[in-house]
Amino acid sequence: MKLQSLFALLLVCAFAFLTVYPADAIIYGKRGDDEATIPWAEGIKHWEPGPGAQFEIKGDLLELHSQGNTGLFFNHPDTNPAELTDYELEVSARKIGDDSKYFHLFTRTVVPTKDFYFVEVSYNSNTISMYEFRDGGAHEITPGGNAGRPKRPDSKDTKGGEHYVLTFSAEGNILKYSVDGRLSIVVQNNKWTKGPPGIGGRGGQVNYYWVRVDSLPEQGLQNIPSTDKQLSVDSKGKLTTTWGKLKRGF
Repeated sequence: MKLQSLFALLLVCAFAFLTVYPADAIIYGKRGDDEATIPWAEGIKHWEPGPGAQFEIKGDLLELHSQGNTGLFFNHPDTNPAELTDYELEVSARKIGDDSKYFHLFTRTVVPTKDFYFVEVSYNSNTISMYEFRDGGAHEITPGGNAGRPKRPDSKDTKGGEHYVLTFSAEGNILKYSVDGRLSIVVQNNKWTKGPPGIGGRGGQVNYYWVRVDSLPEQGLQNIPSTDKQLSVDSKGKLTTTWGKLKRGF
């Protein structure tokens, strides 16, 4: 009986660990003492700047400046970004100065600045919202429209800025957006079905401490050697890796 109880406890602990630190996530930047990260100085080559986006790496920090609805878009060399479908993007980010009025996250980016989904934390309307961007124009898909937008929550930042942990996920035709761990918007939309995630804004500067990309599908991966220095695909088609091996590959 004691052996069974111990085994059950180990299973619970293992499940909890995998829930917090999923094996198929890629983390860029510095997240606490988590060793499963890729430094920005190395990981930035996995991101493609969109039109009007400029960035600077300062140690563990990524400084991103954007003009227009643009930013950096996930472009890992062992993926086919245009074929990515279901995934979750999470960031720890801080808005810097009054010139920056928005946090933006992008998903299923068909063409940067033209066709994609994005979510927004606005300091103009003090709300959060979700959009389908097509042919260069934003079409709000927040449930209830403008009147249905959730209020922007107060930042918990104590370091002279506005900091949030933002999460944007796409699974099938379901889009979900969370702010500081609180689910804020859920939308059903099937306009865009493929394309990489992205980070950015609409003018000004946003600093990124870490960015997590999770659960990449099989069809987004191509020509991946099964060596200790490369990535591998599990039976469910998700991107998996041992972080120590991945880091030794740089």
